[in-house]
Amino acid sequence: MFALSRYEGLPTAIVEAMVSGIPVVATAVNAVADVVIPGETGLLVPPQRPDLMADAERYLLDRPSVAAGMAVRARGPARRAVRGTGARGRAGGSLYRAGQASTQGIY
Repeated sequence: MFALSRYEGLPTAIVEAMVSGIPVVATAVNAVADVVIPGETGLLVPPQRPDLMADAERYLLDRPSVAAGMAVRARGPARRAVRGTGARGRAGGSLYRAGQASTQGIY
């Protein structure tokens, strides 16, 4: 599981976690909600609420099949987030392919 801080734009770390098949719990700030869809591709909590962050993490840890389903569904939005033009898009595509290869059979 991967959790984030109280401020992020669209952090590469979230996209990396998603393409790697790691369930995401993040704070609902800036562009994070563009890729983390609550209950579908991960869980979002309000910033500066460590109690809710802990609850969300505990929820996924106690329900591995739910976490695994979110991780699988997260790959599509993560793939779209890394597509683009120029070096960033090419690097993102390579990252996605590497994540796919390294997580075969995990979920």
